[in-house]
Amino acid sequence: MNVSNNTIVLPNYRVLSINQIMIQVSSIIFPSIFLAFDTILLLSTIESRRDSSIPYAYLMVMSLRGVLANFILLLQPCVYLIATLPGYFEFTELMGREATLLGNFSYLVALVINVLMSVNRVAVVMKPMNTWFDNTRVFIYCGIIAILMLISLLIPYFSPCDINFDMTRLAFISGCAPGRHPVRF
Repeated sequence: MNVSNNTIVLPNYRVLSINQIMIQVSSIIFPSIFLAFDTILLLSTIESRRDSSIPYAYLMVMSLRGVLANFILLLQPCVYLIATLPGYFEFTELMGREATLLGNFSYLVALVINVLMSVNRVAVVMKPMNTWFDNTRVFIYCGIIAILMLISLLIPYFSPCDINFDMTRLAFISGCAPGRHPVRF
């Protein structure tokens, strides 16, 4: 987006309506609270790693995922509010693909790990004394899930039609827009 030299470009918060500002501020406040919670949970899980009565592996993986997701959820609206519109678009060109990749990765990993936790509960009811879900194996399962999710997200990342989250539209935008991305899932 080109801006002429005699045009004053205001930060985005100066040109938004009060309702839009309230939505943007709440999209900063809530991830900040959740980021603090996930950080405290991660630190307390690390501190309690020798306690066998807690699901250490699940707590570690989910709190790490939460820290990553909330950082990305906090970064995008902060940059959007503080920067000018051309500055925000410069940010999305510089780091938007990576932020979208990390945000989607942390979101999708959480969904699949929740399924893994449900399978774990069913397995414990079916065979209470099995060792299919000890901490080491849960870390291995979560690692396999993370690798598979990352591979599935790297395909559109390295394609010419990268996916990017746009705060001005509050939507995921394909690099081929308005056309569809060739790989949809």
